[in-house]
Amino acid sequence: MARRVNTKFLTILTVSVVGILLVGLVAHRFMTKESPEGYIARGTQLMQEKKYEEAVKQLEKAAALDQKNPSLLVAYGDALNQLSPNDVEYMRKAREAWDRALQVDPKTLYRWRQLDAFARAVQHRHDELRSGLSQRLSTLIDPALEIMAEHMKNPYDRARFRAAHAVLRLVKRRQTIETE
Repeated sequence: MARRVNTKFLTILTVSVVGILLVGLVAHRFMTKESPEGYIARGTQLMQEKKYEEAVKQLEKAAALDQKNPSLLVAYGDALNQLSPNDVEYMRKAREAWDRALQVDPKTLYRWRQLDAFARAVQHRHDELRSGLSQRLSTLIDPALEIMAEHMKNPYDRARFRAAHAVLRLVKRRQTIETE
């Protein structure tokens, strides 16, 4: 005598097992929270290796996972700041990250100011910006003075202007020698 397979029972059993597995996977996905520590470690390592674009990606993932960690937000801002000479948008994002760090913990700025490393970093960045500005201005001064000299009509004024221009060049050379 041939046995009959109960297809209705097997269908219900299969759907139940698949349903339980799906519920378990979804629960596991939502119950376990991804940890930012791995991203922080990798981002910090990349910062030390001066691979700032990759560090930004890693620290951005970590910051998305832990939005209440001011040290992490500061590190993320620092990584973005390293890219700011290439694109001003990075400076805006860095500022936003630092502002978020201050919103999370207003004492963060006070703690930074207590660190000698922070003071040195601020001074170093200030010196970099001032040096860059000085170089840009010096490249603009000579052409501007030449144009002004060409447009002077009175020969006496033109001679006085050229003498002043020569003095400025001597001062510029002296400053260049002193900085070397």
